Amino acid sequence: MDTKRGYKYRLYPSKRQLDKLSTQLNLCKDVYNKLLESCIEAYKKDSSFRINRKSLNSLLNKIKEENPRLSGTYSQVLQNVFDRVIKAYENFFRRVEEGNQKPGFPKFKQHYKSITYPQNNGSFKLKGNKLLLSKIGEIPIVLHRKIEGDIKTLTVERNRANQWFAVFSAEKEEKDAVAADPKEQKEVGIDRGLISLVAVSDGTKVAAPKFFRKAEERLKLRQRQASKKKKGSNNRRKAVKKLAKQYFKVTNQREDFLHKLTVMLLRNYTFIAVEKLLVDNMKRNHNYAKSISDAAWSKFLQLLKYKAESAGIQVIEVNPEYTSQECSDCGYRLMKEERLDKSDRIFKCPKCGLEMDRDVNAAINILKEGILKRARAGLAQSNAGGDEASVSDKADASIVEETGTIGPKEGSKLPTKDGSPRL
Repeated sequence: MDTKRGYKYRLYPSKRQLDKLSTQLNLCKDVYNKLLESCIEAYKKDSSFRINRKSLNSLLNKIKEENPRLSGTYSQVLQNVFDRVIKAYENFFRRVEEGNQKPGFPKFKQHYKSITYPQNNGSFKLKGNKLLLSKIGEIPIVLHRKIEGDIKTLTVERNRANQWFAVFSAEKEEKDAVAADPKEQKEVGIDRGLISLVAVSDGTKVAAPKFFRKAEERLKLRQRQASKKKKGSNNRRKAVKKLAKQYFKVTNQREDFLHKLTVMLLRNYTFIAVEKLLVDNMKRNHNYAKSISDAAWSKFLQLLKYKAESAGIQVIEVNPEYTSQECSDCGYRLMKEERLDKSDRIFKCPKCGLEMDRDVNAAINILKEGILKRARAGLAQSNAGGDEASVSDKADASIVEETGTIGPKEGSKLPTKDGSPRL
């Protein structure tokens, strides 16, 4: 089975190349807006209007004839602009068909952030430490890791700090060798928190790096400096660029840390159980929203899942209810008056006397629930296979005994919707 991967690299275009790239973004924005305007006007005249690719493509050709500057843009880049308009308008039709009272027309672009080369047909090519782009030239690129698989598409994008990147999409058949030696593999439960970003059931704890909190004062300073500059001035643009760079630095630090953390986990464990948190609901508690965003729980799980899938490692999400209030040894659940407060960092079982870190205790409970969930899923799959076998036997024999197999249902309890996260 082919798997798709994205590879992102920093570009360092010259001043002349910057002008060409910026010009192409502006031209693509104009083409997008003209195509979209045509669709919106047609729909306002007749609500039964649906996009006709042939007529819209004719309009694109007409726009290219009217604007000779578009000859400096690779044809398939403009074709991708056409595809983006189609996708945006199809999403609009979907909202209309769903009965959305305010479906909202697709919005006109004020800024165009990227251009895409949809086919690897010679329009772009890697030559050593240079990226050759049709109509642009050779741009220095930092290839910090090797691209594995066949390159299919390329997107050149610019962020708000005016930094340029090349994003390649590649397909490959083989799986990544992320997992460790089988002798070292083991099952593990992971509890996510704000003091310890992850607490592992074997006692390992990784402190939350808090990159945003550490950079918060500098971000505030940059924000004040930008707000004091005159709107539209060069000084304001420079200040906004410095502010954006600071924000991107925090984002890059966080993503780098999470990539290394998830790879470390997948190299040491074969089965991982994690709590299923309703992160968006938890962010509604404004006392913790900033810290939860800084911890990037959702990003952590996203990276862990896709890397685990490519490495053949199973990741199961489980209901986190009572995992912090239940003894991992004897199973005793703390009564209402015994419940741990957020400031309590040690779990003490009044029944069996167990005393350990509350996050590690929760991680052990998460692992147990994950193993149970895996067993239920395996039993249900086995039962389903039994039903299929009965059907097959029925085709061969005139009389069969009905199996009546129905696997045990999973607990119907939903994850807690409490706005206060586990610390």
